[in-house]
Amino acid sequence: MKKNRFKGFLAFLLIAIIMAFTLDSSAQQKQISGSISDPDGAPVPGVTVIVKSTTVGTVSGPDGKFELAVPADAATLVFSYIGMVTQEIQIGNQTIFNVTMQPDVIGLEEVVAVGYATRKAGELTGAVSTVQASDIEEMAVNDASEALRAVAGVTVLESNTPGEGATIRVRGLGTINDNNPLWVVDGVPGGSVTPNNIESITILKDAAAQAIYGARAANGVVLVTTKAGRKNQKAQVNVTVKNGVTRNTNYYDLLNTQEYGEMLWLQFANDGIAPTHPLYGSGSTPDIPEYIRPARATSVDLALYDDKMIHEDGDDTYLIMKSNPQGTRWLQEADRPAQYQEYTVDLNGGSQATSYAFQMGYMLEEGVLKWTGYDRFNLRSNITTNPVEWVEIGERLGVTYSQDYGHQGNNSESSIISWAYRMPPIVPVYDVAGNYAGTRAEGTGNSQNPIFLLDSNKDDKTKRMNV
Repeated sequence: MKKNRFKGFLAFLLIAIIMAFTLDSSAQQKQISGSISDPDGAPVPGVTVIVKSTTVGTVSGPDGKFELAVPADAATLVFSYIGMVTQEIQIGNQTIFNVTMQPDVIGLEEVVAVGYATRKAGELTGAVSTVQASDIEEMAVNDASEALRAVAGVTVLESNTPGEGATIRVRGLGTINDNNPLWVVDGVPGGSVTPNNIESITILKDAAAQAIYGARAANGVVLVTTKAGRKNQKAQVNVTVKNGVTRNTNYYDLLNTQEYGEMLWLQFANDGIAPTHPLYGSGSTPDIPEYIRPARATSVDLALYDDKMIHEDGDDTYLIMKSNPQGTRWLQEADRPAQYQEYTVDLNGGSQATSYAFQMGYMLEEGVLKWTGYDRFNLRSNITTNPVEWVEIGERLGVTYSQDYGHQGNNSESSIISWAYRMPPIVPVYDVAGNYAGTRAEGTGNSQNPIFLLDSNKDDKTKRMNV
């Protein structure tokens, strides 16, 4: 009998403990409910309702209604749905929420230029890509073509030459001639523009572009819309300053003087002949001389040095060059840390009938090769006015003055990079008199001193004016 009473007491105690936890849990939560609709008042099912920074949540039903038990200290509800703007609502003392979800128009409502008109992106069925001004501002570009490197399906090959634009391939290689796309700036085919003037870029990739621009569009079309003011907008002045430094961090791993000689000796061994070289001698191993001109000299009268041609002083030249036992690192000798500077000032605004935008800028891009670079000054004016409701008058004027300077060759045998890796490491940069050394020494090939070429071409300038 006592045992049954004891069992009954334990059962009662267990039930009491469970009820206590249940009551405590209920005391720490509160019930909320509500309905979710779109701007037209129609219910929106499937909306995720969650307490911010927790995993407590639910989903609205087919009628747009929801119920949820939330912690008593919950502060914010988050309502989210694909294609609609996510909303955060403070809970406070509310228990009933009536929420109107707003459509997220980004993307589908984006205005895209297509030929002589504009369309919303959601209405297009052709192959079209866009780049906005906000995307360009995050890039370090000096030419509009470089802004296309983030576009899927477009091949961008950067030239790495100061002021030079990238090579663009929108529809691949379709001809052995010109494969560049047609650029259209504010409706003008073949126009030019600087990156800081661009409001948006639209790339027409498919063949439908030829219906507007004809055969010129065979390689694709790049439509550029420049920045303009807005009507009834207060005047705004924006100043942009960009500064940076560019430098090489990766070089060719070229042979030093000793390794170059060992390569020559290996070549002789492979050919089955006895090694002999005007500079490295004819021993069993290559020998690095003190002088390379006169070849393998050990004692030279420096007073005999003569760099004048025979028609200048009656005697032929007598150059004296010491060897560089460690090896000249020609690529490192030719490059430098290069500055990048860009300054832009723009003014835009508008009245009830007129909108305007003015912009001027300056850019300096030094090349990573010594004494090379690019300067650019640009000015653009966009004005549109409606003297009467059915008449619109406007002008879009852009002026760009640019100049590049120094040895600008690229992708050729005569480029600085080509000369640098062809120069033997035994040749120094300067001879004993401080003049530029070179391949006048025997057995040094036909390369040219790249530092001499950079120095002698530093005052070469190419100036351009585009309107």
